[in-house]
Amino acid sequence: MSSFQEIASNIFISWKKCKDNHIYLDKINNTYIKYDKNLILEPNKLLYSFIEAKKKTLYIDSCDNLTINIKEKINHIVIINSSNINIIITKGLISGIDILHCKNIKLKIKNKHIMSEFFDCENCTFIYDIHMNIDNTTIITNQCYNLLFIRLLDNVIQEKIQTNQSLYCSYKTYLIKNNSIKCFDKNIEIDIQ
Repeated sequence: MSSFQEIASNIFISWKKCKDNHIYLDKINNTYIKYDKNLILEPNKLLYSFIEAKKKTLYIDSCDNLTINIKEKINHIVIINSSNINIIITKGLISGIDILHCKNIKLKIKNKHIMSEFFDCENCTFIYDIHMNIDNTTIITNQCYNLLFIRLLDNVIQEKIQTNQSLYCSYKTYLIKNNSIKCFDKNIEIDIQ
């Protein structure tokens, strides 16, 4: 085998391995997706078994009006070019969640801290209950508009914090620590409102 064929073979094997570690949901609308023992697209359409899904990244692209209920660990979630998405995370993610070019995203964390990144998004809501251990949850934003943080106590709203980010606001980091939210701009703590 020539060196060119070896390189081509290695590229193909690497690409296939990477592709096989992803679950793609594209252009799905008005649907409920549940991941507990299996990844299920309601009504009862099995997409992946639990063993297959927990090591994969879930990619959601160009979808509208979805509710995604994550009840078991999944490697990572990426949401792109989508709108009106409700995400409920009960068990946690291994690495985090990325949301890019989206509108009207609601992310509710019920357990475990996560790392989430929002890029070029508007009207996003981050909901958490203070009884849950989500200290050190980090939300990184860039070019986002109209972010809302809602703190709950036993599913009752205790506090709403609307950010003062204007359209195309630069990079900001929000950190949840001791049930409060801190905002940082270039590693300097700033007023969140």
